[in-house]
Amino acid sequence: MFTTGAIPRKVWKTTSALDIGNNSTLGGYFDQGAAPASKTFHSVSVPVGINTLVNQIDSKHSLNMDAYKKEAQRVVKTRAESELNAQVKANSGGLQQRNTVGLGGDIAWALITYLHPERAGVTAIAITMDDVERFRKLALTDYKELTKPSLNGIANPAIRDQAESDINTIQNQLNEKQLIAGALWLESIMKAYSTTTSPKRFVFVRNADVGWVTGKFLETINYEYESTIAKGSLYTR
Repeated sequence: MFTTGAIPRKVWKTTSALDIGNNSTLGGYFDQGAAPASKTFHSVSVPVGINTLVNQIDSKHSLNMDAYKKEAQRVVKTRAESELNAQVKANSGGLQQRNTVGLGGDIAWALITYLHPERAGVTAIAITMDDVERFRKLALTDYKELTKPSLNGIANPAIRDQAESDINTIQNQLNEKQLIAGALWLESIMKAYSTTTSPKRFVFVRNADVGWVTGKFLETINYEYESTIAKGSLYTR
């Protein structure tokens, strides 16, 4: 459902999707057949999500924050090497043909909300490696700075109100430990998907997990998604 809602049909040949949830990371890509209704879905399924990682990192809920941060880096690295990389390798043929990855989930939303609050009204937003590296660094070293972005530069009051609402929602949904685990996992995902010979462009698609139920929403995704990927060298049309 997420892939159907997140990825406009016209770019299925060049785009895959990945939703980072609480207990799993799920996605994949479609191969379109000759007939309009003919398609095959190739899934990417990793039984690791934000809460999965938090529970493994601090199963007894006894670690102080410094110990948690150190253990988080070890656990995420281990799970990425043992499970994430295996899934990417198993689907390497199809994934290499798709230069763009549509991302969903609270941790991708958190990155956009905290680092780019001025994009609160935008449906499809590119996430760069610089973004995710900055996000991970702030999650590990300055949680307060990360979670209280300045909205002073947003002139449009409607966008500013939406940004403030998004910030409040994310603060209620992800605590510090979840944010640290999620930032590390998101960075691992982006590194696993990208190689020197096959770099990837990542695009966060807002609310795409429920967007498949409305054609109007899909029309919005089509326009903003294509506008977003067209701005870079990896334009996929």
